[in-house]
Amino acid sequence: MRIRTDGKFDHRKDIVEDVSVFYDCNNTRALMLASQDVQAFVGEVVDLLEDEELSLAQRRELVERFNSVSHRLEFDFKAGADGVNTEVEIDQ
Repeated sequence: MRIRTDGKFDHRKDIVEDVSVFYDCNNTRALMLASQDVQAFVGEVVDLLEDEELSLAQRRELVERFNSVSHRLEFDFKAGADGVNTEVEIDQ
């Protein structure tokens, strides 16, 4: 797989290099690891927000924190008679 880093895509080079430094490996492996981690983290966040042990106030605080960190993901939850359902929107 090739990722364009020329012209209007030159910002991608810095991002890929930052991820590579973070994971301390080559660019390809770093992107694969980051992709796997994002999917795993989102799954864990959904599980956490649906945990019956947390109060609605705690869930709201967590949603605020997660949403302040991510530029592409937005977490939300709705409490209903059948429990709590978490929604994750991905900004394209």
